Amino acid sequence: MTALIDLFPPESTEGPIEYLRRLAFRNDYSDWQSLVRAAQLNPSLNALWKNKPALCKALGLEPGWLDTVMPPTNSGTGLHDTFFRRTSIDAICPHCLKEHDHLHQAWTHSLISACPDHGTALIDTCPSCGDHLSHKRFNPSICDCGYDLREATTMPASSFEIWTSARLTGDMRPCEGHQEIGTQEDYAGLGKLLFSLAIRIDPSSKVKPGKTSRPHELGQTRALMAAIQPLFEAWPQGFNAHVRDRLKAGNPAVFSPSGRLGAWYAALHNLCRKANAFEPLWTAFSDAMIDHFDGNLRGQQVLKPSPERERRFVPTAEAARLIGIPPTKLSAALKSGLVAGHISKQGTAYTLALMDRAEVERVRTERACWITASAAATIAGVPPSVISHLIEAGLLTRDNRWAQDILKGGPIKKACIQTLLETLISLVEPRETPESLRFGQLIGRRTTDKKGIHRLYQAIASGDVRAVRYTPGFGLDGLTFATDDVRRYLGSVGLTNGMTLTQLEKANGWKYEALSHWAQIGLLKTEEVLLQGRSARLVTNTALAEFHRTWVPVSDLAQALNTKSSALTAKIIERGISIHGTLTLPSGAKRGGLVSFADLAALLC
Repeated sequence: MTALIDLFPPESTEGPIEYLRRLAFRNDYSDWQSLVRAAQLNPSLNALWKNKPALCKALGLEPGWLDTVMPPTNSGTGLHDTFFRRTSIDAICPHCLKEHDHLHQAWTHSLISACPDHGTALIDTCPSCGDHLSHKRFNPSICDCGYDLREATTMPASSFEIWTSARLTGDMRPCEGHQEIGTQEDYAGLGKLLFSLAIRIDPSSKVKPGKTSRPHELGQTRALMAAIQPLFEAWPQGFNAHVRDRLKAGNPAVFSPSGRLGAWYAALHNLCRKANAFEPLWTAFSDAMIDHFDGNLRGQQVLKPSPERERRFVPTAEAARLIGIPPTKLSAALKSGLVAGHISKQGTAYTLALMDRAEVERVRTERACWITASAAATIAGVPPSVISHLIEAGLLTRDNRWAQDILKGGPIKKACIQTLLETLISLVEPRETPESLRFGQLIGRRTTDKKGIHRLYQAIASGDVRAVRYTPGFGLDGLTFATDDVRRYLGSVGLTNGMTLTQLEKANGWKYEALSHWAQIGLLKTEEVLLQGRSARLVTNTALAEFHRTWVPVSDLAQALNTKSSALTAKIIERGISIHGTLTLPSGAKRGGLVSFADLAALLC
């Protein structure tokens, strides 16, 4: 046989059939099958695969090359997958044909539509006659109509066509705009992966890959690839969105990935996870499941999401922990519809409930708007007792039934503290005062006058009592008030540095009627205050010290001299010293006499 034909070695880019076609043309055989029959071999693909030694002997081929283009196992991967072989129409690159004048094995793959070397789209019709390029034409470079295909013009291919066409041939040169979804070894199975994704691109379609025809024309190939192009162009967002849409289209009552996604999931699992291939693609799928699947992922160790990925839908126990409430309370809220979630009955006794993280965050945000009294005190910078008085005075809102509302984390609305603070700051009237009190001190350390405290707070809120300065960063306690303004509403604040006339009577032994008389005639300075809602006169420590520097009660002098006040009064008058502040009772008795320190000092000079 070898002596009768013009033999030449095959090119590295040729496949066995492409080489046989060129060999047949050079030796004037009508087609490659005629050449094979002349070599007394069966001209079928299966027979050629089984009789490679005979083919090598008949044509003088190198067994190493033939094993490369015709793998011993006919594994069905890469370019050797007869499942994807174009059998009746040729696709060609005119530029390659002009440069090398032979057909490439890559062009026979029904999913390849571009030439990565030239960045152009393959053609499968004659520019002259418009007919498809038959694989039975005599000269591979010439159309049956006589048109030289090497002179045909081409169109630029899309980046996706170039990327898929390159990877299907094991060509790993970079392609701008596309990230890798696997290794070079993985791409041997890319054809089956792309075909599976393309024929199932519509979630509602029911397909059987073995009974689904492969594209034979380039138009069919491009239409099929265009359907999955969005999945890979915006990687991985496009693929993530596709998984999301498939989950939405699935039966919402089914809570397993295989049940919700059906055959699409099974095929993807077999081609990626089970085959230990396309790890980036499987990670993208796992991420999408973590983002969008509202079903049961327990025991789904097959998923391999990105390390930082958090599942969008979380079980109620986890959701309750994130919110900070008991799981039973959250479950009750889910069942009553107060919060959104997904509940499904699994079997006879197992119930699965999941919540979207967005809903969990909404509940957390809502609850954070309502806080406990201690938290409110911390924010306001005042003691908790002040918060209680503000609530009772009507200046803060409290919901006594807050514990029954899952959207409230406490009884006090957080915003009303800020609103109150902003209002009081706007009312500040700066001025110098001899004495002042911070907001947190307004309750007094010994007061039990709740009504007075409430009246004071209400007066502050209305602007009748205004702060004299504000120190930022301290909340309500940054507001400072004049003590004199405060005493008009809450006399008890003065008890920290003063006494009422009754308290002064007990402390010094002076008669109340004498104290009252001294106050009336101006010898003892007092301030009118409200105590327990009743008017009272307050003697400050400053006023008492001033009184002691000016006057000495005759009763105190008599006690020091161990004599009676009446006897001492007579002696004082005999010496010409005036007695002041004496109160004459209706009975004629006199009390409360005072001697001036100045007069006593004059006796010593």
